[in-house]
Order: sequence, then structure tokens, then C-alpha cells
Amino acid sequence: MPSVLMNDRGFSLVEVMAALLLASIIAMTAVLPVKDISAQMQSEYLLNQLEQDLHAMQLYAMRAGKEVNFRFYENGKYRALSEGEVLMERIPRYPLAFRPLSLNLNELQFNPNGNLRSFGQLRVEAASKNYNLVFQIGRGRFYFLEIE
Repeated sequence: MPSVLMNDRGFSLVEVMAALLLASIIAMTAVLPVKDISAQMQSEYLLNQLEQDLHAMQLYAMRAGKEVNFRFYENGKYRALSEGEVLMERIPRYPLAFRPLSLNLNELQFNPNGNLRSFGQLRVEAASKNYNLVFQIGRGRFYFLEIE
């Protein structure tokens, strides 16, 4: 006597559609968090690159004994200049923007001893996250503060 569950003809269309629906739901739940992780990785990459560039130009100012000016642009580009010469220019691959807060976008300057000429904050918008880039007075220290 043939069993209802054991059929030689294969699966019905309803069974196949139910299996595909279940597989697509599982796949979608795995894809959604990837967007958040990607945005977080992009912002971390941009902030690390900016931090490395600021440290490199601070060290250049101390090593060369020259002032280094940092210019930030609202479209995300930034450059370092010393005595009219462009030392470094960076155009980011990911979305980045700078906004003035208590510090103008062209006010940042490292003295020959590595200290900052002025202190304050800039807003950094990196990959859909907002940060304040805080420059402290004395010794050229700076850090990023994530804004909720």
C-alpha cells in the first residue's frame, strides 16, 4: 500500500514555494545587518585615516621645524600645507563631510613644536554617523567624540 508521504512523483508546487519563501526570509535577515556593519566599517576607516594623517602632519611639523596648516572642506576633502607647498591632499572614497563648530575649517595649524595654534571642534559626518573632532589646547592632542 503506497504511503501518502512517500510519493515517487516529487514535491508539489506549494511545497517548493514554501521552501523558497523560507530560504528567502532567512537570507534577508542575514543581509540587513550587513548594511549597518558596512557603514560602521566605512566610518571607522575614514576616522582612522584622518587620525593617521593628522598625526603624520604633526610629526612633519616637529621634524621639519615648520608650521603645517590643515584645511578641511565641506565635501570631505582635506589637505595639509606648509609654506605654500601642499604636503598632502586626501579625497575620501566614502561619504565624508566637515562642518565648522567652534573651529573654522581652515583654522587648524600645527606649530613647529607640534602644538596646535588654536583649539576647538569640527563636526565630521562619516558614512551616516556624526562625530565631533575635538582639538585640545596644548601638546596638539585631539580625539573623536561620537554624536548620537
